[in-house]
Amino acid sequence: MMYFCRRTFYRMRWPRPPPLVRPRAAEVDGGPLALLQSPNSCFPREQGGLAPQIRVFSASGEPLASWSWEYDRCLALGWSSTHQLVSVLQSGRVIIWSMHGEQLADFGLGDECESSGILMAEVSSHSESS
Repeated sequence: MMYFCRRTFYRMRWPRPPPLVRPRAAEVDGGPLALLQSPNSCFPREQGGLAPQIRVFSASGEPLASWSWEYDRCLALGWSSTHQLVSVLQSGRVIIWSMHGEQLADFGLGDECESSGILMAEVSSHSESS
């Protein structure tokens, strides 16, 4: 017969389970979670009403930061290996944020992407191990 003991290391801080909205980004190994929440996540700028928000939480649900989203439709969010939030926009722009909402970089993916737009995107982080 096998016995085990379940220990609670900390209590989850979510007031309720987080909504499964897209786009979202979860850091590997229990790092922060970023959600782009809007009244209409497909076309938040065209619908009016409340401004979309990026909200960053710890893995236990503790709010870390939030800021208004003032850009076009976001196709993908992801964390870099240096814990920076990377957002890829439908317009072919990439915006990089600190974990606390400071904009660190803003660049385009080239003339063709910016003139035609992007249909799909994915952000992937690969850490180098020594």
